[in-house]
Amino acid sequence: MKVKEMKKHIEDCEECQNFIVGCVNLPLHKRGDRFFHKDGEEYILASVDEHQMVLVCIEDGNRWSQPVKVKKHLEVTKEEFAKITNHPESEFRKKTK
Repeated sequence: MKVKEMKKHIEDCEECQNFIVGCVNLPLHKRGDRFFHKDGEEYILASVDEHQMVLVCIEDGNRWSQPVKVKKHLEVTKEEFAKITNHPESEFRKKTK
């Protein structure tokens, strides 16, 4: 399939468009993930209840912000994480194992 044909197919195919939207909104984080703030502090993504999340500092136990409502605590999206951090471009980087 040529590029022009592929573009036309995607534009006409609702299933393709739903797939693309789904990829954009893939969950990035889950409860228990750890992050480093740009100042070096380590935080953990914690659930307050089944539908509210917050970042908690490992060192002093303080919350980064008020709890934020999420759809699923094991599937936190980019948009939900931006609300949790109070910033669309996160000042946090995920801790790698």
